[in-house]
Amino acid sequence: MRTIFFALPLIAACASSPPEALPSSASTTQVFVVRHAEKAADGDDPPLTEQGLARAQALAVLLADQPLTAVYSTPYERTQQTVQPTAAAHGLTVESYDPRSDLPALILERHAGVTVLVAGHSNTVPSIVAGLGAPEQPEIPHERYGDLYRVSRVGDEVDLVIERYGD
Repeated sequence: MRTIFFALPLIAACASSPPEALPSSASTTQVFVVRHAEKAADGDDPPLTEQGLARAQALAVLLADQPLTAVYSTPYERTQQTVQPTAAAHGLTVESYDPRSDLPALILERHAGVTVLVAGHSNTVPSIVAGLGAPEQPEIPHERYGDLYRVSRVGDEVDLVIERYGD
């Protein structure tokens, strides 16, 4: 198990330095996991703020060269808005999932050998990452946005890279 942490210096770097894709292989499964971007206000289903919408665009720029085959999001507006620009850029439809479901098992079964994007919440991203075989991460503080967890599985080997995106 290898965990690498690094930060990209804001959106300009995102456009010029996308995460490097792993060599194409039927045995490589790559999952990008993000927490939704900045939300407008507390409540049942708030949308993203202008800053959150800009961060969603930064994610689309960052993942533009990745060979995404599926995009998953909880049914909440903030998670849907976070991944919609990326899904649209790849000609994909955002698939909703129940945050209480075993999404990692579904991804590993249904999407083995391909690249997937998942949007979750501060309290669900750590368990999604762990369910994919990486060490569980601490819960994300409510004021922290812009972490991108890249879990790469090749056979039984799992790598976790955590990067920052947006500003």
